[in-house]
Amino acid sequence: NFYGANTDWPWHNWNAARRRMPGAGFHFFSWDAEWTFGIGNDVNTDRTGETAGSPGTLYTRLRQHPEFRVQFGDHAQKHLFNGGALTPAVTDARWMKRATEIDRAIVPESARWGGGNTRQTWLAAQSAVRSWFPVRTAILLNQLRNAGLYPQLNAPGFSPFGGLVAPGHPLAFTNGNASGSIYFTLDGSDPRLWGGGLSA
Repeated sequence: NFYGANTDWPWHNWNAARRRMPGAGFHFFSWDAEWTFGIGNDVNTDRTGETAGSPGTLYTRLRQHPEFRVQFGDHAQKHLFNGGALTPAVTDARWMKRATEIDRAIVPESARWGGGNTRQTWLAAQSAVRSWFPVRTAILLNQLRNAGLYPQLNAPGFSPFGGLVAPGHPLAFTNGNASGSIYFTLDGSDPRLWGGGLSA
């Protein structure tokens, strides 16, 4: 909803559900999100301050907790960089996959709505949405930084970024900031302790 700048949320158009088993958490599901990707807003629309409605109320209260902001930033790092789900090429490919699936259905759908809507109307709207993807990731990152949901510091770079690494292949970390230290562990544990301290 932040990425798409959904102006029709969070006061409605969502559901929440969880499995009926001990420890299962709730998952939120957005629907009827047609006021996104430039429909009723523009690519600079900032929804990170949204507080109305139950998910917004929870979000508002959670974001006051420093550890929530750190975890939120970690999720943003995962999805906004290195081929993550909200990087430009990945979002465009996902859009085109879905657009291709429904391409032929657009003809009768246009006829159903009438009002001069045609397949060309769809193609023009699709082009407008696709113009969102090359720039929205960077805009959202700055919005998250301004909201305190992503750090001002850049995350370290890894070479290779991930996946299987051949034995003996050199690994490298690069600091994306003017100064500072990179801390890491070899056992998969987080070098940062709850509260911000450095793990022994």
